[in-house]
Parts: sequence; structure tokens; C-alpha cells
Amino acid sequence: MKVSRNSYLLKSRIREKYWEARKNGLCGNCRRKKALKDLSLCKKCLKKQRNQQKERSKFKPYKEQVRNVNKIS
Repeated sequence: MKVSRNSYLLKSRIREKYWEARKNGLCGNCRRKKALKDLSLCKKCLKKQRNQQKERSKFKPYKEQVRNVNKIS
């Protein structure tokens, strides 16, 4: 019980820091640099996030690969 309470407090503290950074116009991720207007991330964090998404999209799940093969033949 005590552990879950601590994790809840930790998450709420992280959330609080995130919104505090957003109010000040800082990046929600690293909280150091100025965030871009529409997004909550700075250029560096945004670039990291996009690269991660590209990496994930490269490796499709096996089922999806099989479906694509079936469509071709």
C-alpha cells in the first residue's frame, strides 16, 4: 500500500513539474530549453521523438508482414 502511494505522489509531482514548465514556456521533457509554440517539446526532444517513431515503424509486427505478402500474391 505504501509503495503505490509513493508512486502516485511521484507521478503527481512529475505531472506538476511538467505543467509548471509548460506555463513558463519550457520543454515538457527536458525542462531546460524553450519549447516550440504549438508543441510542448524543444527542437532536440522533438527530433529524438521523431527518430524513435521512425525506428518503431521500420519493424512491423509479424502478422502485418504476412498480411502484406498475402495482398501481393
